[in-house]
Amino acid sequence: MKYIAYYRTSTKDQDLGIEAQKRLVKNVLKEGDKIIQSYQEKVSGKGIKDRHEFHKALEACENTEATLLIAKLDRLSRDKHLIFDLQKRKVKFLVADNPNANEVIIDIMAILAHDEVKKISERTKAALAELKEKGVKLGTPENLTQEARMKGVEAIKEKAKSNPNTKPARAFAQLLRDKGKNWVEIAGELNTNGYKSSRGGKYYPHTAKRLLS
Repeated sequence: MKYIAYYRTSTKDQDLGIEAQKRLVKNVLKEGDKIIQSYQEKVSGKGIKDRHEFHKALEACENTEATLLIAKLDRLSRDKHLIFDLQKRKVKFLVADNPNANEVIIDIMAILAHDEVKKISERTKAALAELKEKGVKLGTPENLTQEARMKGVEAIKEKAKSNPNTKPARAFAQLLRDKGKNWVEIAGELNTNGYKSSRGGKYYPHTAKRLLS
C-alpha cells in the first residue's frame, strides 16, 4: 500500500505534536507499505483556504492513487463537511489512531469533532457571560489575561457543581466507567436513563468524559 502522509499543528509551539503524529503514522504501517510523499504545516484547522500543504497532499493522492494517511482525524479537519467531501471525491484516507474504522465510524468521528468545535464556542460565550455578570469589563486588553479567563472557567465549574443533576449523573457515569464502558456508551446510557447535563441538555462523549474529570 502506498501512502501520502499529512501532518498538521495549529501553532509554532507544537513541534512535538508533529513528532507524535509521525510516531502514530509509523506504527500503523505494515510490511510492504510505503510513504511516497509527506506534507506538514502549521495552520489552524478551522479554515481550509490557507492549508496549502494539505491541498498539495490531496492533489498528490489523486495523481498517484495513494491513500492519504493522517495521525488523527482532527489533524485533517474538524469540519465534517470537508471529510464528507473527501469521501464523495473517492479520496481514500487512513486514520492512524483508529486504523480499523469503517466509513460509518469515520462519519461519526467527523460529526463528533465538528460538534466539539461548536461546544468550544459555546463554552467561550458562557465564560464571557459569567465574567460580565461578575462585573468584569470585556473588550479591553487588561481583561484578556489568563487570570480573567480562569475566573470564567471556574465560574462555569462552580455552576456545574451546584446543579442538582450533576451528582447522580456523575455517580452513574462512574459506575458505567468501572464496568468498562467507553464514552460513547456512557453518554448513551446517561441520555437513555433521563440524566441531563448541567445546562439541561443531552450528554455527548466529551461531556460525559468531562463529568468525571
